[in-house]
Amino acid sequence: MTEPIQKIWPELVRLILGRYDEKLLREVVQRFLRPRNQWPVEELIDRCVEAFDNTVLLNRRLKELDESRKTLLAALAQSGQCKWKLGQLIEISMCLGQEDGLSAVFDLLNQGFLLPDVVNLEQKDRLPKPCKSPYIKSFEQWIGFPGPEGLAIFLPPPISQRSIAFPLSLPQKYEPPEGAELLEPDPIAPVLQADGMEFPLRMSVLLQMVHKDPLRKNQQGGFFKRDLENLRANSMLSSDPSDRLIEVPDLGILLTEIGLKLGILIPKESELHPGTFPASWDEGLLAVLTEIWAALPAIDSWNPCTGLNDNPEDRSNPYNSACLVAVLALGNLPPNQWVDPEFLESWVIDHHPYWKDRESIRPSRLKGWLVKFLLGIAFQIRMIQATKLLGGKYLVRLSPVGRSILGLQKENDLQDVIAKTLLVQPNLEILAFRQGLNPALARDLTNLATLKSIGPACQLLLEPESVYFALETGLRYEDICGLLERHGTRATPQAVLDAIKTWSNKHERITIYASATLLEFPTAQDLENALSRGLPALKISDRFAVTTSEEGIDFSQYRLTATRDYGLMPEKCVQVESDGVTLVVDISRSDLLLETELPRFADFVEDASSQQRRVYKLSPETLKKADQIGYTPTALDDWFQQRLGHSLTPAIQLILGAKSDAVPPSFETMLVVHLENELITDGIMQWPDTSQWIHSRLGPCALTVTSESLEKLRKALLEAGHKLVESSAVQAGC
Repeated sequence: MTEPIQKIWPELVRLILGRYDEKLLREVVQRFLRPRNQWPVEELIDRCVEAFDNTVLLNRRLKELDESRKTLLAALAQSGQCKWKLGQLIEISMCLGQEDGLSAVFDLLNQGFLLPDVVNLEQKDRLPKPCKSPYIKSFEQWIGFPGPEGLAIFLPPPISQRSIAFPLSLPQKYEPPEGAELLEPDPIAPVLQADGMEFPLRMSVLLQMVHKDPLRKNQQGGFFKRDLENLRANSMLSSDPSDRLIEVPDLGILLTEIGLKLGILIPKESELHPGTFPASWDEGLLAVLTEIWAALPAIDSWNPCTGLNDNPEDRSNPYNSACLVAVLALGNLPPNQWVDPEFLESWVIDHHPYWKDRESIRPSRLKGWLVKFLLGIAFQIRMIQATKLLGGKYLVRLSPVGRSILGLQKENDLQDVIAKTLLVQPNLEILAFRQGLNPALARDLTNLATLKSIGPACQLLLEPESVYFALETGLRYEDICGLLERHGTRATPQAVLDAIKTWSNKHERITIYASATLLEFPTAQDLENALSRGLPALKISDRFAVTTSEEGIDFSQYRLTATRDYGLMPEKCVQVESDGVTLVVDISRSDLLLETELPRFADFVEDASSQQRRVYKLSPETLKKADQIGYTPTALDDWFQQRLGHSLTPAIQLILGAKSDAVPPSFETMLVVHLENELITDGIMQWPDTSQWIHSRLGPCALTVTSESLEKLRKALLEAGHKLVESSAVQAGC
């Protein structure tokens, strides 16, 4: 059971009982509470919720139950699950000796020990909303109206806690077949036991993988082909563990499904995104393994027989209940008794309703599935110990950890003390020796460094992105250094500390809102006035504020103009003045993006003439600043095209040209020759004897010449018979 359920179960029970028809509610409460007074419905529900926390009353009612009902509650409690499909409950009940598995479920529903899940109990961090289904008039009606497919039953945590110690007393108690006396372990064969860290480490790999590239699912709930191939190809997810006893199909798929159940992965529409590590990772390895065990019965898309079950038309998964019953059978035996898993599989098949009609079952589903579960999955989560016969065949028994997970004992052989287990190397690699790891340290390392390999010594690499991620989780530079120092086998190399320090200094803390409303005001004063009146928002610029909830905002106090979709192309809301460097922004059409873009290459200019415009000016200094932050002339030209609809102005190009490798302007001294009329000027420009001495024409009656050419032009005109009238020369810079 997840910790949030443990905290919110009273409200869940209240919501469920609120869906009962009054007559049904009074019948159930009468059997459970046996009240002497006719309380109103609301008080009746409150007293019933309180009764679940009344140890004396609850123990008394549980003691009155038939032994077969106690056995079913004990089996459900040992599973760790608080929600079960109705079909799975029927399968478990029949495996426990009930000819009609549904009758046991009905009895427990009518007596209030089980509740129909009518609140869609799938939330892990908040209270689910009640469904809008009709009132439940009877449990027969509730089951029969939609049909048993998909119906779920809720086991309240107080019932589970007080039922877990009931003796299971399997009516068809597993008995080794004839010849079992020959099935003795090899006297020199060791007892094999996993360290329990394989799944936590692989889920750490999965979290980092999804952080870089979310997994996608199709409408049928299956993975896209590329994502499925990536899961299967990832060696750290799907490869066999170093201590594996048997091959497990599609291990990466199973880990993904477990991650979803634990909240390490979060579904968002059609994608799986990174979540957070559960609180159990701070409580020790036993707590983490217990959560993994509890998640297994709720996974339908994977089974130990075929791996991924991606056929939407065949979602039947009898293995969840069958594997649970097999483990319960092991817990029902003396602690040190070894069992042949193949014989145990045969026993489960003989008593599980799914295998009653064996002729209709595919051959692949008849044999080998329990061996894969016990030696593959249960072994890796330390539920199972194994040893070998003389012929090499494996035997299994429930481990001390497994007995603790099932609630059969409090003691376990897990050691959660973290030793000096990290070797930090100058090349930024970290070697984490497996024997010193626990979930809390594995989580911290996952948040800090990129996992490169897992094994007896897990290899990690410190990278800028991984350190940034650690800082975003709330760690400081001092925290990171402290972590490496506490668990390092030697002092952290100075080069590593320097690198972490450099990355920490570059890191900018960013507040990320999952959803928010952006508020834009016409002027800075309008925003200040709104904040002074109690607007529940965070100011992020002089005209913009953000709020994570609109509940506290009375929009009737404000003039709403429009909504803006920032996914569309930016509006052309900027004009340039005649000087080519002054930009005028139309506030009514601007947006927050524009407010962040302009200060990169222009200075704000106060303009009191209008509240509907904002003025910015470019200069050599602002363009130099833009260049230093990587705002290239090409990027600037693109911005002009988007916001103004044309390229850079000549004035801006002139300034940018001065800061580039363009050919610099050249200056030359010229003399201006002013002539009497345009006809004479045209003649001079046309006649070769005079035109060769002209540099350029300035206008209808003005020419420019160099000082060296002036005398030659005068001589040519005199030879042509012109009398020259000279005035003072004017110099022109060209």
